[in-house]
Amino acid sequence: MKRRNWYWDIRVPYEKIKKVLLREDDPRFPAMAGVLLSRVRDPKEVFKLISPNAFCRRYRAIEKEILSDEWTKDKSLFWRAIFLRLVKELKEKGEKVRQPAIIKLDEFDRHLIEKVRQHRKNALMTQKELANFMGCTQQYISGIEKGREKISIEFLKKLAQVSREEINIVFGGN
Repeated sequence: MKRRNWYWDIRVPYEKIKKVLLREDDPRFPAMAGVLLSRVRDPKEVFKLISPNAFCRRYRAIEKEILSDEWTKDKSLFWRAIFLRLVKELKEKGEKVRQPAIIKLDEFDRHLIEKVRQHRKNALMTQKELANFMGCTQQYISGIEKGREKISIEFLKKLAQVSREEINIVFGGN
């Protein structure tokens, strides 16, 4: 007996699944996309729900979901080929497909990032709320807290004003 739909055992309404798959920043995106890709072999059907750019940007997380199930591991080879072809096509069109960069942080950077995160949390603010007060985007705050963005003296001054706390930084020689 063949199932009529790929989401038959997910206890989430289809409309909600579609909303999750439209937002690649949703924490449930990789898991839902992994289920979709492990059950559907038709790229046309998949790309009705997931944009090709989102698929390429989040492929590594999606692939991890597919590979987590012994029954679906063979599907990963098919979708990896689709991923590689799509990346090539998008690059030829001039569209950027950002690959996650490997971030190397030293002890000082990790300590400074943790201080920024702690000041934000002490101020009882989300990244978005802090971004509004700082006059920047939530993505910039996220980038700082993940080590993708550089922290400037101006940023630290504003953070101290917003959080109403001193930011003490000790420069040491190692």
